[in-house]
Amino acid sequence: MIPVFVDLASALPDMDIQILDILIHGNMVGVRAKVRGTQSGSLMGIEATSKPIEFAIHSFHEFRDERIAKTWHLEDWLSVFHQIGTLPPSLN
Repeated sequence: MIPVFVDLASALPDMDIQILDILIHGNMVGVRAKVRGTQSGSLMGIEATSKPIEFAIHSFHEFRDERIAKTWHLEDWLSVFHQIGTLPPSLN
């Protein structure tokens, strides 16, 4: 996952992540957040567009012994590609 995060940080150098909700149920934690930034660098092979983007992320974590044992994560990339106006070259 490190290369994915490096690519995202490079593409959105002004990235801001806003946590909207944290839900706790037993050993499960859900996080709903919003990512904002300007696509100033290459993102998944899409050259910089200088367009602002905003997308939702959702993460669900299962804790065991005070540590994260499992994570399920979802990012709304379709809305990103819609805002940028193109798909990554690998999907065209």
